[in-house]
Amino acid sequence: MATAAVGLGKVEAWETGGFTQQAMDSVAGMREKIKAMPFLSELVAGTLPPETFAHYLVQDSLYLHEYGKMLTGLADKATTPEAKENMSRAAANVSLVEGTLHETFLAELSVLSAEEREKVEASPTCQGYADFQQTALAVAPYEVAFASIMPCYTIYCEVGRWIESNAPSGIHPSS
Repeated sequence: MATAAVGLGKVEAWETGGFTQQAMDSVAGMREKIKAMPFLSELVAGTLPPETFAHYLVQDSLYLHEYGKMLTGLADKATTPEAKENMSRAAANVSLVEGTLHETFLAELSVLSAEEREKVEASPTCQGYADFQQTALAVAPYEVAFASIMPCYTIYCEVGRWIESNAPSGIHPSS
């Protein structure tokens, strides 16, 4: 089982092998392209401008707010007690860990006040992805809605592990 470090310790991300491994292998090239993006390279090198990171965090906060609603909706539609508990816990973690973490960084990095950040609108890409997930939740079977969140969940986990293993400690406020 693959694990990832998050704000509250290590969590299990996904089991390796079987269908999950086949799915991950089929998008290995895309995952590598994501990790090679200039934004992440600069983040790891400590050269990413703070205002760029702050912009990302504002957009990520907007997305995570919608993502938390998606996880709550999945918990409501879950067909097993285990899935209900897992989705409920994930929704709570999004609100608690990510929200607190983002606001801590944004208070230091953003030129916008907390009130101004509340008025920022999601970018078209951010809104489009959130809308896609919400539509899947509203009209598709549970499994399809669940599958719509997995790319985000897995790439966040993988990129987080990659950053942690490649960034020198203390080089950037985000490391």
